[in-house]
Amino acid sequence: TFDGKVLRNSADSAKIDLVVCDWTADGYRLPTEAEWEWAARKTKTGFQKGNLPSGSVNAKGQSDDSVLETDIAWTSANTTKTEKVGTAGTLFSKNAEVGSGRANGAGLFDMSGNILEYCWDWFADYVQPFDITAPYTGPEFGYERVSRGGSWSPYASFIYAGDRYAFDPDIAFNYMGFRLCRSLKPLY
Repeated sequence: TFDGKVLRNSADSAKIDLVVCDWTADGYRLPTEAEWEWAARKTKTGFQKGNLPSGSVNAKGQSDDSVLETDIAWTSANTTKTEKVGTAGTLFSKNAEVGSGRANGAGLFDMSGNILEYCWDWFADYVQPFDITAPYTGPEFGYERVSRGGSWSPYASFIYAGDRYAFDPDIAFNYMGFRLCRSLKPLY
């Protein structure tokens, strides 16, 4: 959603199809996979370990059983409304409003569930352990981008901070999206 609207609503699709990206602009961009995972795993006292939804640990960094996945992540289990989406007006489950769940330790909302988020990196399987001080960056080019964060579809088991997927960035799905980050100084 943007400004309270579902962005592929059939009434607004012509306006949305005209959106362009200035690739020469300085600052805002897709996060790298390492940046995305750092942001998803950040807690108030360090970093969340294991494969849990972002924001599901307590102040001591332990799994917080009092936090329900439905409090921090939007899945098909807690998004039951439907809305006409796309130029064909197909009915899909509606994404939750941004920030309507619980924030993680970095103060970020919706890092797990709601939508899968594209990262800048091209996808490749991890073939060997890598040095944490030199984050994995993926191949120089490819056909599919890394996406993280799970989505509202189809199950809560796909919303964990460590899950990663590969998607062709030229294909649109109603459960895909992106989160922008901003460089304090240019990366390239």
